[in-house]
Amino acid sequence: MAENLRTAAALAEGGYNLRIEVGAGGHSPNHGGVVLPDALRWILREGD
Repeated sequence: MAENLRTAAALAEGGYNLRIEVGAGGHSPNHGGVVLPDALRWILREGD
């Protein structure tokens, strides 16, 4: 988890527009199923 946060911080410092979702269960279908709809809305948003 710490590595993910360091990577996100480095990307943000580099000017990338990013969003990180942290949750329990790793890459489980339960977590992915919950965050997928909002993640798709964020990815497919217009403008920025």
